[in-house]
Amino acid sequence: MYHKNNRMAIHLSRGHWTPLYGFRTSFATNNMRKTPNAALISSIMGNSPKTLIRFYTQSDTEMEAERINGYLSQRSDQASKEKIS
Repeated sequence: MYHKNNRMAIHLSRGHWTPLYGFRTSFATNNMRKTPNAALISSIMGNSPKTLIRFYTQSDTEMEAERINGYLSQRSDQASKEKIS
């Protein structure tokens, strides 16, 4: 998958200037993927959790599928344990 951050790295390596503010969306999205703690990340960014989620985080189908599959596998594991008990 050709990720947005790869495009950004190529852009910067070619000598283009990008204001730090331009990285807010990538920062928010990548950190929410790694550690989904909206209160912490929004505090670092100086925003409320609502503003962070509404304006700065981006989701994609891969990220959504990871969350759904993770949830389904947890539910499946719990159901299996309950049947064994």
